[in-house]
Amino acid sequence: QWRTIALSDSTLWSEVTLSMPRECWDTFLVRSRESLLTVQGEWAWEENHQQKGVLVNSHRIQRLDLDLSQSNDSSRWEQTLQMVAPHLQTLTLDNANDPYENGILTGLPGLDGFLAERTPALRTVYLEMLSFPWGIRLEHLRFLYISSFVTTDEDEGMGLSTYSFEDTLYTLRSARSLE
Repeated sequence: QWRTIALSDSTLWSEVTLSMPRECWDTFLVRSRESLLTVQGEWAWEENHQQKGVLVNSHRIQRLDLDLSQSNDSSRWEQTLQMVAPHLQTLTLDNANDPYENGILTGLPGLDGFLAERTPALRTVYLEMLSFPWGIRLEHLRFLYISSFVTTDEDEGMGLSTYSFEDTLYTLRSARSLE
């Protein structure tokens, strides 16, 4: 009887991790049916089955929590961030690399369009060691957590992208729900 209950409750299968074996990943996606998903894990350097599953199921993702420390290929991110995630409410992108290491991914090409145009339900954004794309409208955003490092002129080429104060004000003024 418990087995039947577990198999029939799609929400029990709606939390997936990118480290799951392929068979397990596929089983969870099938059994979760059309439930909204929570996806967590390390976004690997090389594209894999689970990453393709994230893109295919982006319309079902409610929470996306990714460790980007092993993924410093910004060109792949631009393609990934073309996905539409209409139900995404919480986005966590953690790039816990040493900021002075060569090849660090400090900004994500396409993040501005993803946040502003393809995630209408987005309410919470956590960015760790990534630059925030100031100058975009985020009217429904309630929480914004940004953690990065401070650079100096001596950190030539290692700093985060710079935005104007006007860009910052534009974003903050548009985020009327920000707490």
